[in-house]
Amino acid sequence: MIKMRTFLLGGLIFVAQSAVCVAASDWRDAADGALRAALTAQHADVSRWDVQPLLTSRVEERLDGLDFVDATPSQLGARSSVRIRGKRDGRLQDVYVWYSVHGYRKSAVATTTIRPGVALTQANVAIAEANVLESECAPPTEPMFWFGTRAKHSFSPGDPICAQAIEPMPLVLRGENVAVKSVAGPVTITARGVAQEDGDLGKIMRVKNPGSGELFTAAVSGRGEVVVRE
Repeated sequence: MIKMRTFLLGGLIFVAQSAVCVAASDWRDAADGALRAALTAQHADVSRWDVQPLLTSRVEERLDGLDFVDATPSQLGARSSVRIRGKRDGRLQDVYVWYSVHGYRKSAVATTTIRPGVALTQANVAIAEANVLESECAPPTEPMFWFGTRAKHSFSPGDPICAQAIEPMPLVLRGENVAVKSVAGPVTITARGVAQEDGDLGKIMRVKNPGSGELFTAAVSGRGEVVVRE
């Protein structure tokens, strides 16, 4: 009789443990699927997701023994949350589970440290898989979207190059040696100067004569070129 009770008790324990595991599997699979679907709808350009639940002992206790009903994403991002709805003693309960999320796609990434104002070239940018969700990186409009641009802030090796973090390279850069064309009627004289600021086409900017140190104004007329009209 004692053996039979022990056997039955063991069976009951086994069944109870199995039921808990199935319930846990149900909410995990459902939450994972719902979260991935919501993330994909928001970030169609991402090709691979890495989704990991951040479970605390308190959350695990609340989920233990909960009869799963449904799972609904409540917040999306590098830290996402899913509302797990279930029943306990016939009453509905909600438990929120947080997730660490990485979203990967082929992207332009920095291969070296890039400081603000530095031009992006094939020497410091390459195409590789990157976690673009972490920086909420805007998808590129074309593969070489970064060509002819410069960094607006610093990038570390491996950082994705985001459209919102770069800007077009000005025709004239501060501190750059520029060709200074002095135009007086049909006569044009070309000299050299040092730009004192960045400038795009038509901008009136300060230029320094490298010989005398004199400052004068000129209009940007092309790449590395300004013009002074008499």
